[in-house]
Amino acid sequence: KEAAQPEYDFSDILKRLDNAGFGNKMIRQICSVYELKHISVIYEDLVADPVMTLARLHKETGLPLQQFNIGARALEKQAGHINQEFSTRFKQEFIENCNATAP
Repeated sequence: KEAAQPEYDFSDILKRLDNAGFGNKMIRQICSVYELKHISVIYEDLVADPVMTLARLHKETGLPLQQFNIGARALEKQAGHINQEFSTRFKQEFIENCNATAP
């Protein structure tokens, strides 16, 4: 059975981007308050080269590589024609909204 196709929703995408940005900001603040090293992991890098990405995390944290078990489930790149269509449409609508609200 095929999965249902997602529906494009500019407001929902914008809200999710805002939430992700806020979450990242909070992580940086927590790291700062507790004097923890902030380490960024880019999902696409993890998907493209999990061994290299995990080796970098191992090097930066000193934790054994066994701590970075990505599980038996294979990571899959999420990009596809729908993502590209949504991305292109979102960028266009975002620019239009910025232009409409510019002084």
